[in-house]
Amino acid sequence: MTLTANVTASEDVLRKLRLSEQLFYKAFEEAAIGMALMSSDGNFLRVNQALCKLVGYSKEELESKTFQDITHPADLDADLNFVQQMLRGEISTYQMEKRYIHKTGRVVWILLAVSMVRDELTSEQFFVAQIQDITSRKRAQEQLRYSEERFSKAFRSCPLPISISTILEGRYLDVNDAFLRMIGRRREEVTGRRAMDLNIWAFPLDRDSMLRKLEREGRVDGLETVFNSGSNGARTVQLFAERVYLDGVPCLLAITHDVTDAKRMEDQFRQAQKMEAMGLLAGGVAHDFNNMLGIISGYCDLAEGRHDVEACHSDIDQIRKAADRATNLTRQLLSFSRQQIVRPSVLNLNNIIKDLNQMLRRVLPSSIELCFNPGESLQRIKADLGQIEQILINLVVNARDAMPDGGKIVIETANLELDDTGCGIDSKTISRIFEPFFTTKPRGEGTGLGLSMVYGAVQESRGHIVVASEVGHGTTFTLHFPVIEEVVESVPSLAVPTLKTGCETILVVEDEPVLRGLIVELLESEGYTVLQAADAEAATGVSAQCKDAIHVLLADVGLPGVSGFDLAAQLVESRPGLKVLFTSAYQDGSVNSSSKPEQKANTLEKPFTKRALLRAIQSLLDHPRQKVS
Repeated sequence: MTLTANVTASEDVLRKLRLSEQLFYKAFEEAAIGMALMSSDGNFLRVNQALCKLVGYSKEELESKTFQDITHPADLDADLNFVQQMLRGEISTYQMEKRYIHKTGRVVWILLAVSMVRDELTSEQFFVAQIQDITSRKRAQEQLRYSEERFSKAFRSCPLPISISTILEGRYLDVNDAFLRMIGRRREEVTGRRAMDLNIWAFPLDRDSMLRKLEREGRVDGLETVFNSGSNGARTVQLFAERVYLDGVPCLLAITHDVTDAKRMEDQFRQAQKMEAMGLLAGGVAHDFNNMLGIISGYCDLAEGRHDVEACHSDIDQIRKAADRATNLTRQLLSFSRQQIVRPSVLNLNNIIKDLNQMLRRVLPSSIELCFNPGESLQRIKADLGQIEQILINLVVNARDAMPDGGKIVIETANLELDDTGCGIDSKTISRIFEPFFTTKPRGEGTGLGLSMVYGAVQESRGHIVVASEVGHGTTFTLHFPVIEEVVESVPSLAVPTLKTGCETILVVEDEPVLRGLIVELLESEGYTVLQAADAEAATGVSAQCKDAIHVLLADVGLPGVSGFDLAAQLVESRPGLKVLFTSAYQDGSVNSSSKPEQKANTLEKPFTKRALLRAIQSLLDHPRQKVS
C-alpha cells in the first residue's frame, strides 16, 4: 500500500514537470521577442523563431553557432565581460544594448537581457537570453542625434543672431555667437540670466508687445525694436520668434535681424533722393532765373549807353550789383545741380591761392588773420579754375562767419587743408554740413548753398573732402585732389580787348521772347544785321527765306522740341560756312559728357553781359576754333 502511494506521487511529479517543460517551451517558441538557451561557453542550444527571423538564420543554422559568431566585433568584449562576471557569481543577470550581424551582413540593434539558470541535478549552468529588436528605435535616436547636431551647428554658426529664452522670465537658455557679437557680451555673461537684468531691451515694454503678439498670432514676424549692445551702441533690430517647448517649458526661439546699418543706408538713400530732387529743382529755377538776370543785365548795358546823367548811372550800377549777386547765387544752384559748365585745366594750387590772396583778405575783417603756408614742390591737379576759386572763397567766408569775435584762418597746401580756430561744429551739424539749403546762420544771412557747392565741386574734380571739428577749438576742412603729371596751363589774360562793331548777319534763336528781343537790340546797336526765331522750326523757315549769307547762328541749347545742337547740325548742312555760338543755362544737363567738344567750347553761359556776348561773337568770327570764355 505504501509502495503504490509512492509510485503514484512520483508519476504525478513527473507529469507536472513535463507539463511545466511543455509550457516553458511553448512560451519560449511562441514569444514575440527572440529567446535563446545557451551553454556556459556561448553555444546556442535552443532558439525560437523570433530570434531566427531577427538574424536571418534557420533554427538548424543558428543552433550550430555561438553568440560570439553573430555579435558585432565592437560589442563583443563588453558582452564577454558580463558573461565572465556571471560565471564567477558576481552578477546573476545583465542587460545591454548591442549589435548582431544579420545573415545578409546588415547590422541589427538589440536589447539583450541575460539570466543564469543552474541544473540542480547536474549543477550545469545555462544562459537564458531575451533579445528585443530595437533597430528602429536606435535609428530614430540616431536621426534625432544627427538632427540635433545639425541644429546645433546651424545655431552656432548662423550669421544671424539667435537666442532661446524662457517665455515667462526671459531667461536665456542658449544664444549663438552672432547674438553675442551683436550685444557685445561673453557667453557666460548671458546664459542663465534674464534679458531685463542684462538691460538688453532699450524699451522693455516692447517685449510685452512681442509676447502679446505671440499669444495672439502664434508667431512674431519682423517686430522692430532697439537693443542695447554695450560698446556697439544701440542697435535697431527686427525680431522673428516662435514658441518652442524644452522639457515641457514654454520657450521663445528668436532670430534677430540687425538692421542698424540698413536703416542708416536707407536714410542716406532717402537723403540722396532728396538731394537729387533738389538738384533738379535748383537747375530748373536757375535756368529761368538766368534768363531774367540776362534781361536785367542787358537792359543795364543799354541804359548806360543811352543816358549820361550821373544819378542814373548810380542807379544802374546798383541794379547791376544786385544782378551780379543773383548771378553768383544762380551759379551755386547750378553747381549743386551739376549743370554748370566745367572746363578742367592743369593747375598749381599755390599759384591760385596767391592770386586770390588779396581778394580773400578783402572779405575778412581786421580781427581775422589769414595765413597761407604753401607746400613745397606741390604737385599739379586737373580741375575747373572757377570751381577751385569758388571753393576757396566759400570756405573762407564760412570760416569768417564762424568767428564773429575774430580768429585765424590757415590755408595750407600739400593736399589742400583749410584750418580755422573758430567755435567748432557739433556732431549733429557736421552730419548735415554739406546738405543744400542747410545753414546755422540767422534768416536772411545765408543761403545754405556754399558748402554744398564746395562738396559738389570737389566731387566733380574726382576728389573728396573731410571735416574734423571740436566744439570750442576749431574746424578743419581737408580737400584731396588726384595729382596729374601734365604741364600747368596758362591762365587766360583778364585784360578786356577792344570790341569792334560788326556788319555781319546773325540768326538769333531763343524761346524766351523778352530775352530774345534784348539780344536782338544789343546786336543791332553794334551794327549787326539780326534775324530772329523762337524755335528750331521757325529758324529753319527764316534760313530758307533768307537769300543772303548768314554768318553766325546764336542758338539756345534748350529750345523746345528740337535742341539747339540739332538745329545747328541741320543749318550747317545747308549753309557750310555758318559759324555757331550756343547759349545755355544748362537745364537738365543739356551740355554734358555726351556733347561734342566743339559744342562745349562754343557755348556762352547765361546770364551774359553785352560785352561777353560781343566778345564771344567777335572771337568766333575772327578765330572760329577759339573756345568761348
